[in-house]
Amino acid sequence: MHQPRCETRTPVVLPARLRAGGPESAVMLLDVSSRGMLAACGAPPPRGAFVELLAEGRSFVGQVQWSAAGRFGLVLRDRLDVAGLLRGDAAPLAERAAAPAVAAPSLRREFTTMTIVAVAAALAALQLLGWLGR
Repeated sequence: MHQPRCETRTPVVLPARLRAGGPESAVMLLDVSSRGMLAACGAPPPRGAFVELLAEGRSFVGQVQWSAAGRFGLVLRDRLDVAGLLRGDAAPLAERAAAPAVAAPSLRREFTTMTIVAVAAALAALQLLGWLGR
């Protein structure tokens, strides 16, 4: 039976790495809350599996609550500061209270920069070919 969510989810598009008992694989985080994450990947881990997600230079550990059609829902072991994650400062709330967070490079910023560069290069190539500006 479907249970209502405890809190609002924040939509994101954030690349991450999944560790689930085998080789690391790429995943994309689609939404986050302080207690969980929605992720998409080619082969999601099974319900009940304990996994680790690496994003924004941080590690997030949790248990898969559901898994279907290339997506899975993860309940986090430690609460997450969602605003901190969006800023690129993703220390879990418990760790943040215990010690100052160490600055880590932002994968989201790198991904965004690479996307902007790729789009600009594609537009420049199309303009050179005369496909734009007509």
